[in-house]
Amino acid sequence: SLYTSGRDGFVRQWSTVDASLVETFDRTPEYGNDLALSPDGRQLMMAGVGGQLWLFDTASGSLRDHWMAHPVAVERCAWSADGLRVVSGGRNSVHLWDVVPTTWRRTGAHANWIDRIAITANGQYVVSAGQSRDIAVWTMDDATPVARYEGHDGRLMKLAIAPNDASVVSIDRSGVAQCAHLPDGRIISRVRADEAALGDAAWLDERTVLLIPTDGRLIRWQPLDDQHTVTDGGQGELSTVAVIRTPATVVTGGADGSIVLRDARTLEIERRLEPLDSEVGCLALAPDGQWLFAAPNDGAVVTIDLTSGAVVSHAQPHELALKQIVPSPDGTRLVTVAWNERPRLVDPRSGRIVLTLFPKSVGRDPIAMSADWSSLVTAGD
Repeated sequence: SLYTSGRDGFVRQWSTVDASLVETFDRTPEYGNDLALSPDGRQLMMAGVGGQLWLFDTASGSLRDHWMAHPVAVERCAWSADGLRVVSGGRNSVHLWDVVPTTWRRTGAHANWIDRIAITANGQYVVSAGQSRDIAVWTMDDATPVARYEGHDGRLMKLAIAPNDASVVSIDRSGVAQCAHLPDGRIISRVRADEAALGDAAWLDERTVLLIPTDGRLIRWQPLDDQHTVTDGGQGELSTVAVIRTPATVVTGGADGSIVLRDARTLEIERRLEPLDSEVGCLALAPDGQWLFAAPNDGAVVTIDLTSGAVVSHAQPHELALKQIVPSPDGTRLVTVAWNERPRLVDPRSGRIVLTLFPKSVGRDPIAMSADWSSLVTAGD
């Protein structure tokens, strides 16, 4: 086959036997300076005149991904021998990119925007929360609907699945937390944070949830027993929480940039880390509990060594505030999601953006990764 890029934005595949048109690929808003076929012939990369790289599936002609590679035009592109990397040449720079093979399945879940997504640890179910305040449960393998339920008064802010995958807690801006059984969506119990919105939630163990109202209190909730206790957080206005399983430690982030480590049993403050320059927008922990990833409101990610409390690296994957950080199982990569920017795969140590995700801008949509990082779920239009 022969592949050509036209000024009309179409890549076309032609037969070298009789010069007939075999396939017209998905249209792009720019034409290509160069085309490169992967070693296995399954993927085609186009170097765009507008500075983007465009990745196509040759079997279907569909666009699989694209990202901004150079500030002006991409002049040339070429594949590595193993088909896992692409090198691109601009007018005064050369970049090397990881290319991650993906298979997409599309499903309809909600009538309106999707605000939150979570995946059970066993990888069997996806839970999604719509802007219309409904929550849906789906099978991971084939996106079959399992349950749908409601019960919230405000916009949903967080989905937190129990460590044993038996239940899911959802919280909203009106201060309501609700626990439902998985996968059938049966409501177990509800609790309300009086006169405060709920900003975050995390499971301490299989029976206990820590709720974070924005007024600085901490709510320890046992939804299976329908009991809760309220204590003063001693940190001012709180914004986010993360939990270290071993040793049992709670990490809370404050609106003043403070980061505090607490005993998970008593919630008493054990240590204060060096604060950020602005509100802690979100927190995430490396699976081994050694590194803490914290996001201020300027699009950066700060990596903190929990043993020493020192900041060991600073990455700037986005321009706007992050709303999600998802570490890889080995802690060497992060998926970062920011307001109105495409999610990125980041090396937190070097600060390098390894990959910009998704075949089009997904704006404010959330993502969720399976525990082994083999699957990703995202919300689109």
